[in-house]
Amino acid sequence: MTSINDLISAKDELMEKLKENRNKIFFKQNEIKDLRVDNEALEVKLVTLNKKIQDTCPHDWEHDFIDSLQGYKLAQPIKYCKICELTDLSVN
Repeated sequence: MTSINDLISAKDELMEKLKENRNKIFFKQNEIKDLRVDNEALEVKLVTLNKKIQDTCPHDWEHDFIDSLQGYKLAQPIKYCKICELTDLSVN
C-alpha cells in the first residue's frame, strides 16, 4: 500500500511540473507576440522595398498565357516584368 507521504510527494512533483509548464507557456506566448511584431515590421519593409524596386526597375515586359483550368485550351493572357516580376493586370 502507498503511504500518505508518497502520495503527497507525488502530488508535489506534479504541481512543480505543472508550474514549470505554465511558465514555459507564458514565455512562449510572449515570444510568439514578439515574433508577430517583428514579422509585421518586416512585412512593412518588404512592401516598401518591393515598391522601390518596381518604381526603379527598367521593366522588361513579357507577354505570356496561363491555363485557366488544367486540360482546357482556354488561357489567360498575362503581362509581367522579367526583372522585378511586377504584373500588369491590364493586359492588351
